[in-house]
Amino acid sequence: MKKTILMIAFALCGLIAFAQKIDKKEYSQLKTFLSQTDSKGKSNAQELKITDIQSPSTWHGVTVENGHVVSIDWRDKRLVGDLSLNNFKALSSLDVSRNHLTSLSVSGNIALTNLNASHNKLKQIDLTGCNSLARVAINNNNKPEEDIIKDIIDYLNNTDIIADVSHLNLGGFSDVAEITKKPFIATHSACREILDHSRNLYDYQIKQIANSGGIVGVPFYSYFLNGTGKTE
Repeated sequence: MKKTILMIAFALCGLIAFAQKIDKKEYSQLKTFLSQTDSKGKSNAQELKITDIQSPSTWHGVTVENGHVVSIDWRDKRLVGDLSLNNFKALSSLDVSRNHLTSLSVSGNIALTNLNASHNKLKQIDLTGCNSLARVAINNNNKPEEDIIKDIIDYLNNTDIIADVSHLNLGGFSDVAEITKKPFIATHSACREILDHSRNLYDYQIKQIANSGGIVGVPFYSYFLNGTGKTE
């Protein structure tokens, strides 16, 4: 009997010790999100098939190194609610795409380079202080496209990252040109005077880029130059 009690005590101590390996503030924010429920009362923890919320080692999609979360992959898990992951100093990759999130805050995540929160129901996004971001996908959300662009440009205005408009439509281009306080560029866009292709730029757009201090990188791609796919 005493032996059994001792074994249980050691097991409990092991669980407590492991829980303490993850940063307490990070753990608290994650636990809060996992506890949120949908309209049917099913929690995010249940959607992720997490049976022990006290043991991060069992959490699907969460990678922890040296006591800090370094990556989270929770794409397409039917997750709901408000996700706050603020000041996760080692978090470099976050994929919560194709869920039902209504807000996302990742402020102060200085190591975050890749963020995918597309195909959700986001109405609010906070990227403050994420100065290492290299790839961001937040398309297909409830938030109007012009507001998303404004959020991104406001973020870029406070970093050393330059906006590239080569893949934007006319409305997106106009929003960037109007909002940005820094030079912006088109890395691979030809001229519509040469070929009326949606990826090419009108003269007024080229002038706007030049007036901002930016540049246009001309592609040697036949579909943008002659529309035939053949070199001449």
